[in-house]
Amino acid sequence: MKRRLLISFGLIVLGVIVYWLSRPEPSVSSPKDLNGIAVIDEVVGKVILKNSQDEMSMLTSQSKVLENDTLSTDQDSTVNFHLGSGAKFQMAPLTKVIFENDAHHQVNMTILEGQVQLLSQEKGSFDVTKKGKSLNLSELKINIELAKPTVPTETPQLQTAPAMPTTQSIQKKTSRETTSLDQEDINKVMRNQTSFLHRCYINYMLRSQRLDLTGQVVLSFIIQPDGKVLNPKIISSPIQEDQLDRCLTDVISRARFKEFNSQPILVQAYPIHLD
Repeated sequence: MKRRLLISFGLIVLGVIVYWLSRPEPSVSSPKDLNGIAVIDEVVGKVILKNSQDEMSMLTSQSKVLENDTLSTDQDSTVNFHLGSGAKFQMAPLTKVIFENDAHHQVNMTILEGQVQLLSQEKGSFDVTKKGKSLNLSELKINIELAKPTVPTETPQLQTAPAMPTTQSIQKKTSRETTSLDQEDINKVMRNQTSFLHRCYINYMLRSQRLDLTGQVVLSFIIQPDGKVLNPKIISSPIQEDQLDRCLTDVISRARFKEFNSQPILVQAYPIHLD
């Protein structure tokens, strides 16, 4: 009887040992997985990250983008990010991109809609595709090198706008501290619109296949005391296209200036240079 008990105990111990030796090892994320595919450098506006479980979150700087994550920008937002290789990119407004790694740890970015621009590159360990086509480096860079508008340093002509139908509602707001806007106030806001104006020219180039775009567009608009823009117009432009004009004026109409306590300001001729 005693011998049977010892044999049974031995079989139990042996079974436990066999189980522990044969069980699968728990999966542990590698340091590469923990570090992510990309790191967010700068976020302007609202940018949504959706992971592989369809969970959504808002992006901030230093956020990590992991395998099968999707980034989406809205009409007033952009996001800059870099890969482990050092390559830096910018997603334009209204853009959606999904990130993946292949078997050789090369980053694959698929543009589902919108535009992605290559800002700088150290290594070529990435692949960017759109509509099944792999984009080469020149196609990723060309939007910035040939069509990035810059806000001028010279002083546009400013004058007080004539009385408008909205004057009555404006006069009700008398608690504004700023008496008016100076040139730097206006230039600062206009500089913030550069990436959005840039998108207008990118889309124009894609439609027209014209890559030699240079010249100057002159805009006019009225800044109301509540900081909103009224009646933006194209005064002159080297390009005659209604869709481009609408895109430019839509960008300016969404700009927001500081509130001030005086008459509306007419920006009579504000030039945007195309380099």
